Formats: sequence, C-alpha cells, structure tokens
Amino acid sequence: MDEAQTTQATSVESTRTGPVVHEEPGPAGRTQSRPSWVEWLTTTDHKKIGTLYLVTAFVFFIVGGVLALLMRAELARPGLQIMSNEQFNQAFT
Repeated sequence: MDEAQTTQATSVESTRTGPVVHEEPGPAGRTQSRPSWVEWLTTTDHKKIGTLYLVTAFVFFIVGGVLALLMRAELARPGLQIMSNEQFNQAFT
C-alpha cells in the first residue's frame, strides 16, 4: 500500500505546472514605438524637459561664443574682412 501512495503522489507532483499568470492587456492603439528623438521632444517628463533646457542653453551659448569670436576677429585689424558689413550687423543685433 505504501508503494501505491508513493507512485500516486509522484505522478501528482510531476503534473503540477505552477501558478497560472495572466498578463494584463496593454493599451489599445499604436503598437509601433516612435523614434527616440520624437519621444524626447514631445515628452512631459520633467527630468527630460530639464535636460532639454540645459542642452538648448549650452547650444545657444556656443553659437553666441562663435559669433563673438567672429566679431572680434573682424575688429582685430583694420581692413580685415571676415564677414560682410550686413553679416556683421546681423551678428551684432
């Protein structure tokens, strides 16, 4: 009788598969993900917006610095023409 109980218990043990896990359905709609640069530009995450703000400020700082260097180079020597008069006025204003 012990053999029958052991065999029966073993067969029951081997047929168990574990708990059944049901996945929650995802949001309906678009399944394709957007490119990462579109996600960055259209985000509402405050951390990403702060990063975008700092990157934009740094880019304009560099652009302003390059324009300042060009203006100083233009004024370094008399008669030295790096930019036209109109370009110099546009950079100045």
